[in-house]
Amino acid sequence: MSVSHENKAVSTTSEPQKNIILVDWFSFTSRINSADEIKSVLGLSYPGVNWLEINGCHGFKDRYYFNGISIHYNGSEKMGLQDLVWVEFSGQGCRAFEEFSRGCSWDELFNAIIFENEDYHLTRLDIAYDDWEGVLNLPRMRKELDHHNVVTSFRKTPIEYDPQGSDLTIYFGSKKSDMLFRCYNKAAERNRSDELDHWVRFEIQLRDDHAFEFLKKYIECGSLGKVFCGVVSNSVRFVIPSEDS
Repeated sequence: MSVSHENKAVSTTSEPQKNIILVDWFSFTSRINSADEIKSVLGLSYPGVNWLEINGCHGFKDRYYFNGISIHYNGSEKMGLQDLVWVEFSGQGCRAFEEFSRGCSWDELFNAIIFENEDYHLTRLDIAYDDWEGVLNLPRMRKELDHHNVVTSFRKTPIEYDPQGSDLTIYFGSKKSDMLFRCYNKAAERNRSDELDHWVRFEIQLRDDHAFEFLKKYIECGSLGKVFCGVVSNSVRFVIPSEDS
């Protein structure tokens, strides 16, 4: 089986793409499945899906790995992980799941997390908005932030950028918190600035209860974009200053 490492939302050409919202990181633990059973749950147990057996991490001794998807098992008894299997999809793993899974979908996984929450625990969920059309203007956002033309529920909004300002990254919230927003030049990160006029990504990173609540809202309304926009607008809003200010 040939395995693509390219994000499905990313073209290998310089032609414009449509803006898209997608799952970009997903991790959960299971109390009821073995590592091998998880392969079946994910629809990735058929011949041709070649799982590598490698070292685990964060208290898990062993791991199965396939194209950005990790299944960690044999957890440390001292750390209370002996009854858990930890499943983690990187961005690449999310695209691999969409491409190669047979008999499982995001909605089925999400429903299991929500309705079987005594057996499954969602640990992290990242949702990304890829802007190819120039909706997100990073220099303009930086300017408005510098002038404090923003209303936000986050305590601090650090801005990171290179000396030339071309690789500007804006963070809303702490990297250690359960909710973090990140907006950055994705074309520069992928070293594709010369071939792409505009590719900016806005990500929301959610952990534990914040991630769980996001999935609950998604299941209720069925629109990933609607829930994404609601979470962002409730936490960050740029404003036009009054003439008196």
